[in-house]
Amino acid sequence: MVAAAGRIFYLLDEAPNVSLFLPPDWELVARNAYNGKILWKRPFKRWGSPLFPYKSGPTQMPRCLVAAGDRLFVAANLDEGVTVIDAAAGRTIKTLEKTAACEEILHHNGTLYLITTDSPSLCQTGHRYSDGNAWAGQEKWIRAVAPESGGEFWRHKTPVAPAPCAVRFGSDC
Repeated sequence: MVAAAGRIFYLLDEAPNVSLFLPPDWELVARNAYNGKILWKRPFKRWGSPLFPYKSGPTQMPRCLVAAGDRLFVAANLDEGVTVIDAAAGRTIKTLEKTAACEEILHHNGTLYLITTDSPSLCQTGHRYSDGNAWAGQEKWIRAVAPESGGEFWRHKTPVAPAPCAVRFGSDC
């Protein structure tokens, strides 16, 4: 769940919970942060594997939804790019090019920082862990992009630990 500008956003599987084997019904939901009223809903084709063991991941999924002012950024379908959504109306503004296989989104001072992999299939199944559930130092791309155009400011390929990333700038860094 994320919040910005008096709104709360979250993804919810609204499929019946009588069986694990029923297909998921993912919805992105926006609510008024003050009274809880639903502002809008929109369906998502896929948010995570419904057969992935509960409480075992994928750990990066909560880090693929970011709200900043009147924009919502989501790596909705893991093999597609980051989608920019109008937070008030729920409509798609655009999908940012060259942002597929995004595992994490951060927003700081008008710039998006993305952790991406070269392989969308790894993002869906392998995540940041090896088969033995231990980090094997896989390299990822850290990218700084413009949120409206998707233009890349810079990128750097490096091992990224399986933990939330942070962005911080200043003289004390």
